[in-house]
Amino acid sequence: MGEGRRGPNGKKKARETAASRIVRRATTDSHQFCTRTGALKRLGLGLEEFREICILKGVFPKMPKQPAKGRERIYYHLKDIRYIGSDPVLMKLRQQRLLAKRFHKAISKKDRTYAKNIKEEMSINVNLTNILKERYPALIDALRDLDDALTLVSLFAAMPSRNQEKIKGEDLVECRTLIDQWMLLTSELGCINKVFASIKGYYYEAEILGQKIVWQMPHEFSNFHVEDVDFGVMATFLQLYRFLLKFVMFKLYAMAGMVYPPTPKIEGRREGRFLGLQPVLNHGASAPKFTLANGATNRDEDDDAPVQLVSTEPDSVRRRQLFAKQTVYVSRETPVFHLAYVLRAAGVKVVGFDEVQRTLSPLDMTDDTITHQVVDRPTNSWARLQNQIGSAAAATRNFVQPQWVLDSFNSNALLPMAPYAIGAVCPPHLSPFGDTLGHIPQQQKTLEKWSKEAHTGHPATVDSVETNQPDQSDDDDELMNIPAETLSDGEPTSASDNDAPGSSDQDGVSDQDGVSDQDGVSDQDGVSDQDG
Repeated sequence: MGEGRRGPNGKKKARETAASRIVRRATTDSHQFCTRTGALKRLGLGLEEFREICILKGVFPKMPKQPAKGRERIYYHLKDIRYIGSDPVLMKLRQQRLLAKRFHKAISKKDRTYAKNIKEEMSINVNLTNILKERYPALIDALRDLDDALTLVSLFAAMPSRNQEKIKGEDLVECRTLIDQWMLLTSELGCINKVFASIKGYYYEAEILGQKIVWQMPHEFSNFHVEDVDFGVMATFLQLYRFLLKFVMFKLYAMAGMVYPPTPKIEGRREGRFLGLQPVLNHGASAPKFTLANGATNRDEDDDAPVQLVSTEPDSVRRRQLFAKQTVYVSRETPVFHLAYVLRAAGVKVVGFDEVQRTLSPLDMTDDTITHQVVDRPTNSWARLQNQIGSAAAATRNFVQPQWVLDSFNSNALLPMAPYAIGAVCPPHLSPFGDTLGHIPQQQKTLEKWSKEAHTGHPATVDSVETNQPDQSDDDDELMNIPAETLSDGEPTSASDNDAPGSSDQDGVSDQDGVSDQDGVSDQDGVSDQDG
C-alpha cells in the first residue's frame, strides 16, 4: 500500500512536488517573453512612445514557440525590454509624453502663451549619439545599413514642403541638404559603379571601403502626400537615418580630406542641388590617410598605412576616367542633376546645363569646347535647337539622348552614338543589377560587343545597330531582379514587382526619364518605342 508507482523498468517514480512544478514552469520558453501591454506597463510608456523607442533601438516583436496567453498577441523578449529600459532616451520620451498632456490641457484652457512655450520645448530633438554608437560600433557597420537610410531620405527630399505635425518643412530641407552632400562626396570620389533608370526612379550602387551601397532616388516630378501612410512611424525612421547620414558623411569627408559640411559656390545662395556645392580640402594633419585610384594620398609617406577608401580595380579606375576627355552640356528637358551626377562620377571636369541654372553653369550652350550635348527632344525641334546653338557650333559636337550616358557608364565604354541620336529608336535599357541566370539577352551581347570594340580601339559601326532589335522571344530578357539590398522590411517605397530595376517598361505608360519603352507607345520626350 505504501509503495509508490513503478515505471516500465520496475523502478519507482519520483513524486513531483509543488516546488519542482514551479521550477519547471519558470524554465519554459513562454516565460522569457512578455506581451506588448506588459512591456508598456514595465516601461511606463504609451503606445506611440514605445513604437518610437523600439525603432530607435532596433527591437522587433518575437513569437515564442509555445505562447502562454493566446496566439493573437504581440510578444517581446524580456532581454529586449530590459535593454530598452536602460537607455537614457527613455527618460526623454517620458518627458515628451508628459509635455504632450500639459500641452493639450493648456489648449483646453485656452492658455495660448503656456501652450506655445510647451510646444517649443517639445520640438527639441532627441540626441541619438549613444544609440548610434551601440547599433554601429564601427564605420563599416554603418555603411552596411546605409541603403535604407539613403532611400528614405531621398524620398522625403523629393516631397513638397507641407507643415505637418510629424514632418515639418525644415526636415524636408535638411533631407535635400544631406542628399546633396552625399551626391557631392560620391561624385568627387568616383565610387559609383552602377546606375539604372526605371519608372520608379534611379537606382545607384556605390562602393566605399569595400561595402556596396544600393539606394533609390525618385524622379523629380511633383509628388503629393499620401493620406493612408503613418507619418509618425516614418518620422521616427527619418530621425534615425538623418543622424546616421550625418555621422557617416562626417567620417567619410574627413577620410577624403574634405571639410564637412561643404560650402555653397555662391555665398548666401543655396540652389542647384549638389552642383551648387564645392568641396573644400582639409589640409590639417588630423585627416586620415587614404589612397585614390590614381595612387595619390593626402598625407606624407611617413604616416600610417593608407586606407583604401575606393576600389582600385582596373574596371573601377577606367570608369572614373570614362568621360575625362569630354565636355558635356545637359539640356534642361533632361534629368539634369542625375545626368550631371553620373558624368561627374565618370571624370567629367566641366558639365554645363541650361539657362534655368545659368548662374551656376560653367558653360554656355554656344561654347565651342562642348563635345557632347545631351538632349531629349523630337526631331521637329532640331531646327530651333540649331538656331540657338549656331550652325558652326552644332557641327562640332555630338547630340545624344540621356540613355547613352547611362548605358556607356554601365558598359564602362563610350558606346556608338548612332543608336542614341536625336529621333532614333533607343535600344532597350538593361539593368546592371540583374542576373541572366544562364540566358544572356541579345541587347546584352550587343553592349558587350560595343564595349570590347571601344576598349580595343576599333569603333563600332552603324551596321551593328541592327542587333538591337529584340524579337518576341526576348520580351522577358530585360526582366531582371531587384537587388536584395534595396528591399527591406522598413522601406516605405516598395511597389509592385513589375516596376523592379532591370525590367523594361511594358505597361503602356510612357517614361519621362529618357528610357525607351517596348510596348509600341511613343514617348513624350522624343524617344520612340522599340516594338512599334
